Amino acid sequence: MIDALREWIIALAAAAFIGGIAAALAPEGKMRRVVNLVSGFMLVAVMLAPVRRFELDDYARFLEEFRVQADEYRLEFENVPESDVKTIIEAKTAAYILDKTGITARVKARTVDGSEYPLPWEVELTAEYDVTASRLIESELGIPKERQKWVTR
Repeated sequence: MIDALREWIIALAAAAFIGGIAAALAPEGKMRRVVNLVSGFMLVAVMLAPVRRFELDDYARFLEEFRVQADEYRLEFENVPESDVKTIIEAKTAAYILDKTGITARVKARTVDGSEYPLPWEVELTAEYDVTASRLIESELGIPKERQKWVTR
């Protein structure tokens, strides 16, 4: 999915680049307007190309697999005491942070009670402050910078 998005963005940039060069090289007047029109059509065609390849069956299959996986997780957590669920979520949150940020740190996550399950609320990281990691924690886990405690060793 990410590869397809990357390819689409590259194709879009290439089409815009080629159209811009063609427009810059075209002589003033009608010819430049025709080149701009053709470049615009080419850009629209590239923008709409993913719609042509969209498969509803693949999307439906993806949604069904997602639903089944969500049900499996729900069943897994239904049989676990609430205190254990909190511990599991805190441990998985810490592991996720280490995996996605690539930093070397000791991470301690704390949760708060959500509507159904505990939610990651704050983290304490024993490491030098890393702005990229901090932004990732905020965007991926919803833990703003104010609830991230960075402790230097």
